[in-house]
Amino acid sequence: MPRRRIALVGLGGAAVVAALPGSARAAGIGRVQATVGTLRAVRGTGLVDLAVGDEVLIDDILRTGAEGKALIVCDSGLEITLGPGTELVVRRFAVDGSGRLAALFGLLHGIARLLGKLVAGSAVDINTRTAVASVRATEWLVESTDKGTAVLALSGEVAVRGLAGGAVVVRPGEGTDVPPGGQPKVPARWGEQRRRDAVARTTI
Repeated sequence: MPRRRIALVGLGGAAVVAALPGSARAAGIGRVQATVGTLRAVRGTGLVDLAVGDEVLIDDILRTGAEGKALIVCDSGLEITLGPGTELVVRRFAVDGSGRLAALFGLLHGIARLLGKLVAGSAVDINTRTAVASVRATEWLVESTDKGTAVLALSGEVAVRGLAGGAVVVRPGEGTDVPPGGQPKVPARWGEQRRRDAVARTTI
């Protein structure tokens, strides 16, 4: 299986991890809460079928089938919903004694929605092939396709930086698109149909 590469240049997550020298880095980040269709993890050199109740580990590459969806509930309270045909890599995940979360994910392709009230000082970053989204929001989604990256803030704010340059802050109800080799577009409200479709694909 060919290895795929992704740029790991988080806006804030790596800095927070470095600031938490005493934080515990357990192998597990949470468990599968619900699935539709298939959910698998590339774990080491193997491929593991995941079901409700199974643990998700750091360095897992999570894969949903073409019609699949999955809800992961993390130990920090963060919830991640994967839409159909999605691959998400768990790069870093650390929670300190105060409940601050520092997490870094790589969205190779597909769509993911994140929900959770984060403790002040937390940072969650998602990297794609064209952008880095750094969140202080309570609910947001990211989609990665051959056409680039799309980010929608459902509540709270998301900072989005293009790997080719440029940065914007997306506020509640707004979205931005980052084309390959381009900068993030000026945030704007998505049309109702586009927003509903994105939410529906990340709802179980």
